[in-house]
Amino acid sequence: MHEYDSILEFFSTLSKLKGFRFGLECITSMCDALNNPQKAFSAVHIAGTNGKGSCAYKIAKALDCESYTVGLFTSPHISSIRERIQINGKMISKEEFSRIFYIVHQAALEYELEATYFEYCTCIAYLFFKERNVDFAVLETGLGGRLDATNVCYPIVTVITSISLDHTNILGNTREQIALEKAGIIKRNVPCVIGPHVPSDVIEKVAKENNATLFKVFCEDRDFDRENSEIARKSLEVLSQKILLSKESIEKGISEVPPLRFEVIHKPSCFAIVCDVGHNPDGVKRLFEKVKQKFGSKKITTLCGMSKEKDVRSCLQYIVDTSNTICFIQANSERAIAAQKLLEIANEIDSNTEKAAFSEIEKGFFWAIDHTDQDSVLCIFGSFFIMSDIQKLLAIDQERDKNIVQEQFINNS
Repeated sequence: MHEYDSILEFFSTLSKLKGFRFGLECITSMCDALNNPQKAFSAVHIAGTNGKGSCAYKIAKALDCESYTVGLFTSPHISSIRERIQINGKMISKEEFSRIFYIVHQAALEYELEATYFEYCTCIAYLFFKERNVDFAVLETGLGGRLDATNVCYPIVTVITSISLDHTNILGNTREQIALEKAGIIKRNVPCVIGPHVPSDVIEKVAKENNATLFKVFCEDRDFDRENSEIARKSLEVLSQKILLSKESIEKGISEVPPLRFEVIHKPSCFAIVCDVGHNPDGVKRLFEKVKQKFGSKKITTLCGMSKEKDVRSCLQYIVDTSNTICFIQANSERAIAAQKLLEIANEIDSNTEKAAFSEIEKGFFWAIDHTDQDSVLCIFGSFFIMSDIQKLLAIDQERDKNIVQEQFINNS
């Protein structure tokens, strides 16, 4: 077995045994054992319910346009774990990932630290960015903020994109409680940018306690890309007060959109296909608003798969209210909710809309294709975990790991 593939097997085992950890004790010890690589670069640290990955991507692109060396750390991935760790748009190679993994793994063994999947990834990213002497690293939190493994970084600006109800079993049952967890990334004397859908009173209190200047973004447009662009623009304008960063680089960077964020695919002699990784009620609602805005009165066929920890019923309400035909699929992940279960809940909401469910993504994909006519749009969305198979079925060229391993959602806090 190839060395890299063996490491993926290790991550698969680690994910099933360890899940994730909500806390900083282990990651702090790991970084100490590795001589604190996170101190070697200035970070842009981004938290939020929705939009944080897109904002991170836009900010990194703008800095790249200004010819800085820029690290980008995001999660989850679609087809390769290496997507999470990039410099100037290029993924870490298999060889570099493997080499740095063993450095991190040796430190974990030597100091008897039981690091999780996400903590390993974070340490690999930090070491890689240190070795490559990046000017900046744009870091997306994995979950929350206050106790997220990325929160040992040294930011020059922090960003909170949006707050809505997600991961309520961990972060809290109200927007205010969730906002307080996200506000944990705010650092003393470091400016913070917040999006238009963030409870500002909660953030203002934390910012004041930390003497952190707060910048609020106002955007009434419901289009999530425009909102993310405005948040990224404000963040970059704040950065430009400290570093050389032209308006041209800012505008070029924020115009970029990461894959699978309302990605419209046109195949010859075929209806339009929209792919998106919206996976919670706010993301799903905005997705369908944009589908309606772009495609008007066209009928909508929906193909989706979701994770267990999401507010599934609320998402399905939007799907049923908007779709003419619905097909549920199931990712090859322990976090995936069974397609049949999604069908049962959807039928409880509305039994009239034509629906189907398949445990195999390929069968569901072709059922949806067959049930979409030329005057319709096919909307494929949901968990990141379904998207590698979808890209393959759409003949989208992408580097793919033999074993696509994601974190399992076991709380070890």
